[in-house]
Amino acid sequence: MRRPLLSLMTVALVLPACSAPESPPAPPVTKQPATKQQPATKRPQAATAAPGRVDLSAYDAGRSRPVADPLYPAYGDPSIDVLHYDLALAWKPGARTLSGTATLTLRAARPISRVRLDFGRALKVDAVKVNDVTIEATRKGDDLTVPLPEALEADEGAVVTVRYHGRPKPVDAEQRREDISMLGFHVGE
Repeated sequence: MRRPLLSLMTVALVLPACSAPESPPAPPVTKQPATKQQPATKRPQAATAAPGRVDLSAYDAGRSRPVADPLYPAYGDPSIDVLHYDLALAWKPGARTLSGTATLTLRAARPISRVRLDFGRALKVDAVKVNDVTIEATRKGDDLTVPLPEALEADEGAVVTVRYHGRPKPVDAEQRREDISMLGFHVGE
């Protein structure tokens, strides 16, 4: 009887010595007031290569070949490859108002002189910049068209910044898709 008890005590004393060291405690989570903009996460910086030009080398791994969406052709812009989105948002619960700044680092997939962005009607545009140059953008429905101060050749980059505010509203999703039958399942013989 003493031998099993001694073995059990030995295991109980030796096992903690074999385990990994205790991890440091996680930093405390602090809540910031909802009316302040949250700090943006650290991201690679798109460096300016020359006046009006952006160095995209920090985003090489994120490049893609944009194509038009066959199911939702009215959305997106296949002439650009957005390599990074940086969003700084603030919500005022009492006023139910969202304000924010969206900074997009993008690459021209082909030569372009403007960028078309999907931008909900409920949000009002306060300011638009391209490579830190203030631009007069135009709105038509859910499209925000941003003329570029200088045309981009394929694989050249730009940083587009849109500052906005408004009261978000639900958006109806597309209800018709050719790849999905709108009929229910049929059970039976």
